[in-house]
Amino acid sequence: MYEGIQGSQQDGHRIDELYEVLAHRRRRFVLYELYERDSHVSVSELVDALFAWEHRAGDEQTTRESIRASLVRSHLPRMERAGIVNYDAEANTVSLAPGESQTKQIRDLAISHARR
Repeated sequence: MYEGIQGSQQDGHRIDELYEVLAHRRRRFVLYELYERDSHVSVSELVDALFAWEHRAGDEQTTRESIRASLVRSHLPRMERAGIVNYDAEANTVSLAPGESQTKQIRDLAISHARR
């Protein structure tokens, strides 16, 4: 371990997993939205917010359908497996996972990188 860095190997794996989740801009944006709203959010609300954000960023090619497909097939299940969100596919809702021990760190990373 580097000087000043403490923690178990398990902690290191958890941090690696969190960085992998945050590696994609859509997942960062989902976390940003969840932290901002602090409640359950419908997939439709996330799609609309992502669509607006991506169009403001100059991505005119993106469609709501492609955003929805990427969220429900890839991003939301990946985030749920990592224990960061609860994704209810039947109700089409997403919320932050309760008791996430690294919520503050995740929030800070998501907010600092949401617009990148």
